[in-house]
Amino acid sequence: MFGVIGLALPSRQAPLLGLGVVALGALSAILEVSGLDIAANFTKFAAVAGAGWWILRFLDHVALVLLVAVLIVPIDLISVALGPTRTIVEEAPGVFNTFSVSFPIPGEVAFSQLGLPDVLFFALFLAAAKKFRLRPGLAWLLMACSFGVLLWRNDHARGVARPRRLRGLAAPVGGLRDREHRPPHRSPRPAVVRPQPAPHL
Repeated sequence: MFGVIGLALPSRQAPLLGLGVVALGALSAILEVSGLDIAANFTKFAAVAGAGWWILRFLDHVALVLLVAVLIVPIDLISVALGPTRTIVEEAPGVFNTFSVSFPIPGEVAFSQLGLPDVLFFALFLAAAKKFRLRPGLAWLLMACSFGVLLWRNDHARGVARPRRLRGLAAPVGGLRDREHRPPHRSPRPAVVRPQPAPHL
């Protein structure tokens, strides 16, 4: 999905970008309420990526982008360790499901999740690299690899990006897997009555 951001990068200059972000956000909310999680996953991703591009329009100097990059590191660490991110993940996973996007885990039915702010900053920094001519190809590669490592680590450690199953997609597959692991039903064996030898007189 991060490849889509790179391919759609020219769209960051669309004149109605802000309006498109609002429309995609509203559509995501409708799809989420309707239980169409798969479609909502893609519209949320597109909306947040567009929001990152829209924010970049107000950062007219590379120093401002660097300042944002420096500030989000301690803020994110505090939020995950002590702040609202930790509380939401541990006590309100439904909220985290709403404000995250899901990525399939190869070879598994479960999905690993990534918070919407991570997608926003990915789009923002990639567009900034393109805007200020800072090797956008290399920037995309390094950020994509870092997020791939993050998702892999969180999947194995069950950290912030906890896996979930999307309704509608994994339900039948999950049921099939559960059926495969369920012990086969065996009918009770009929009791066998064996004749006893007659007692000797």
